[in-house]
Amino acid sequence: MFNNSKINSLKALIKTITGTQMNIKYFNVIIFLLITHLSVAFSQDTLLIIWSSEPGQLEETIMNDGEQHDVYVLQADKVYLQRTQIQIGRDIAIVGEVPSEGQHPATIQPFPNDDGSSGFSGWPTVNVETEGENIEVVLRNLLLNGASVDGSFSIGGAVTARGTEEKIIIDHCVLTNYEHVQMLALGTDTDFHFTNSVAKSNSAQPGQQFWGGLLWGGGHWMGTMDTVIIQNSSIMNMTGEAVVIYTQVDYGLIDQCTFANITCSPVWYRGQNNLTVKNNLLLNTRSHGQSLYDINYWSLWQPGGNGTMSIMTQPPISVDGDGNSFDEYGGEVQDGYDPSNRNINWHNNVWWNQQALTDFMQRDPWAWDVVDGDGLTTTYHDTMLALEDQNRWLDDSTESVINSGVGVDEWNNINSDPGINLSGEYLTRQLERTWDFREDGGQMDYEPFTSKWWQYNNDGDPYNEEWPLHEDWSYDPNT
Repeated sequence: MFNNSKINSLKALIKTITGTQMNIKYFNVIIFLLITHLSVAFSQDTLLIIWSSEPGQLEETIMNDGEQHDVYVLQADKVYLQRTQIQIGRDIAIVGEVPSEGQHPATIQPFPNDDGSSGFSGWPTVNVETEGENIEVVLRNLLLNGASVDGSFSIGGAVTARGTEEKIIIDHCVLTNYEHVQMLALGTDTDFHFTNSVAKSNSAQPGQQFWGGLLWGGGHWMGTMDTVIIQNSSIMNMTGEAVVIYTQVDYGLIDQCTFANITCSPVWYRGQNNLTVKNNLLLNTRSHGQSLYDINYWSLWQPGGNGTMSIMTQPPISVDGDGNSFDEYGGEVQDGYDPSNRNINWHNNVWWNQQALTDFMQRDPWAWDVVDGDGLTTTYHDTMLALEDQNRWLDDSTESVINSGVGVDEWNNINSDPGINLSGEYLTRQLERTWDFREDGGQMDYEPFTSKWWQYNNDGDPYNEEWPLHEDWSYDPNT
């Protein structure tokens, strides 16, 4: 029934779906038990979407699929042009074929309407919008590019979860050129797994410096999250907070990741309850630097500065007459949220700020004039905090939280130059944009920072991702 050719095809399909090359010994052991089931399941539940140059093919195929396949396979070395978001309320996996040498991964990229406008609706605009109950959505082996092919617009992120107890898995993917947040929780009790992947280079509108990153969620105006796992991944060139857990998760793990060139925090300094951060490289985080204007006008940092690891006190929960619990901002809090038992652990991390950033942190004081509608001129002044208040692991507030006995701890976190081979051009471009923002209170005056297409690109193309990726996250082998 199955000749060697069919068995090899089955093995290739398993590799495509799992991202793993199965050892032949184990494959032969289980093949007899699984072959009937797999042959039926793959024929019924998997659909190969043969590439077409027609924009909109991807979302139309998935959303109008009467058979409702579980797995949709995209061809490697092809760009699937998307006109509008995929709205889904059932289990689904979108999986790219494993590319051969010289091929790029299956790519999903926005395409404008005939009149040049964006066909992505709502907020935020995303590739996939989920609204189901107890569903699992998987994106694997894909290059997800948020920039439209002609640069006329970019979409906000890759996935928004709006349902109940959904599980979002992004594995072996590259996410690039999104405008702000790649994954956003707006539903209830969402699980997010971001593994073996890269998130990079959010585009950010001119003047947008503090909003963006990989993940936002966990309370207040956002949705709630049960599980967050970010592992074996790289998060780079972000304007904003890389990861925001607004109040808590039931289980959180950030492990074996590189965070590089993040303008704000690797993990937002509020919230974080039930989170472990371990075995990561934190390179040039808080690359916006820290100044008096940031504290007094933007309310971005705390007086005295914030460390690389920074965790603020959580005030006690307030309870109304109906027994509903609220956080300090008036947001209804998640079940189990306990400011007195936070369960936060940071350990075995390496942190380092490169000289280009520490030099930037020591910029001389500056001033600028602002003319209001009545023609009156006001002069604003700004001064960077002392280097030791910016370039440190723990700030005074975090030390106080650790010493207060509410379940926050850290150990074996090392300040050491990793000798990373990442090009310094990425940080240089980001610092140039940050100075354009800083020098006059948030205005963007100079090219290329007057548009969203300002990130450094080795090949000079801001819309289409160079492959292989130019970014090199390898380290000095002696580090």
